[in-house]
Amino acid sequence: MIVRQDFRSLPPKGYLMHILDNTSKVYVFLWDTKDKDDRVKMKWDQISPYFHKAMFKSSLRKLNNEGLLSYKETPKGVSIELVGWDTEFDDVEESEE
Repeated sequence: MIVRQDFRSLPPKGYLMHILDNTSKVYVFLWDTKDKDDRVKMKWDQISPYFHKAMFKSSLRKLNNEGLLSYKETPKGVSIELVGWDTEFDDVEESEE
């Protein structure tokens, strides 16, 4: 069973972005910039206004290790595919039955 939470009582996103660690900020950034297929394709110079390249790459590795995305780096940029939440919850629901 999925329990719905009322997110209106949470602090504004700007405040949350201020207190999140770097990996969480990268994850939120990717979800904000993804396409309809949960994919992000960016050149390194498009990422640099938001994140330092080494920190961004480190965060990608951490998120990949947790199974939240998969990615492929090239000399010019990165291609990322985010794991959809519906897929994650389908696995949980099947194991509860």
